[in-house]
Amino acid sequence: MAAVTTGWRWQELGAEHRRWIVMHAVCVTAGINLVLGGLFAWLSVRTQHGVPLWAVPEMGKSTVITDTVGTFFFLPFMTCLILTTFVWIEVRRGRLPALTTVKVPGRFRGGRARRGALLGTISTAVLSPLAIVALIVFSGDGMTTSAFVLYKAVLSVALGAVVTPLIALWAMADAR
Repeated sequence: MAAVTTGWRWQELGAEHRRWIVMHAVCVTAGINLVLGGLFAWLSVRTQHGVPLWAVPEMGKSTVITDTVGTFFFLPFMTCLILTTFVWIEVRRGRLPALTTVKVPGRFRGGRARRGALLGTISTAVLSPLAIVALIVFSGDGMTTSAFVLYKAVLSVALGAVVTPLIALWAMADAR
């Protein structure tokens, strides 16, 4: 998908850009998403004995589906805000050259918040129906609290592995 929308190929990126994406956008971000995804999940369900798949919204109660859909939006959005800022700082300080061979697609131009909101919206629209069907089929009527925390940690790493390299690439391409 990324090669089609941005006109780049992995082999055409400079070694410093490939190394940065693998180290920071994949490895470091995977560790951060694992810890934060699990921590936020635990904080949201620590007082619950189990996490229902779906329920009438109650103040302070999480459900598997609503939390999953929220992750599909907020993880790309927050990653875009934070990682883009970090990439721009790296480029400004001369630790990473700006990427001149990649063009950011028009609809993803216009700043990190706009880009993050668009990526979050696309992630939510594409992945939510698939996740809801999979959750209904595989998780029955809910999860234990510990299963939910593990699920959210793994989901955060998987989603981050998909969106973070693209976010980094676009940030390198429009570094100021």
